[in-house]
Amino acid sequence: MGRRKESIFDVFTEISWQTSVFLAVAVFIILRFILPLIPLQEQLLAGMVETLRGHAHLIGLVLLIPAPFSAVAVRKRKKQLAARRDINSIRDLDRWQVEQLIAETYRRRGYTVMFEQDGSLEGTADLRLQKGWKLRLARSRQWNSLSVDVSDVRALFEVMNAERATGGIVITSGTSTP
Repeated sequence: MGRRKESIFDVFTEISWQTSVFLAVAVFIILRFILPLIPLQEQLLAGMVETLRGHAHLIGLVLLIPAPFSAVAVRKRKKQLAARRDINSIRDLDRWQVEQLIAETYRRRGYTVMFEQDGSLEGTADLRLQKGWKLRLARSRQWNSLSVDVSDVRALFEVMNAERATGGIVITSGTSTP
């Protein structure tokens, strides 16, 4: 099953609404007040800086647009996670929903979660979980399998070695073979 393509708007709604607001304010302050203080000899650059200064409020507002969507997405993910009480309720989800659920679980544990653009490729992980300097890779391709065999674990191990990850997670709602 292919993963949906993420747009830049999707990426901005994945970050916290607080980060979105901070980024908008920081960009506004830089464009409006700091950048014009830099002396520029080049006429073209000076003109671009003046144009950016004049449009700083619009650029800041555009960067604020994802904030409410991000807040709604966070609330939705928290509700989804709270609603999943047993393994059968998770088995009813599709792969994208399972990955969202896992991502929210790891976010609550302090991880930064990145989704791979095309997690269906064999030499990739599905989720990148970063906490400090440690990188963990997760694969959820077998999440609905009753049994995960050693070839699936080996495939993840190869990706871990290539990415120099400190850990790996095979996500399944079943068991693993001996």
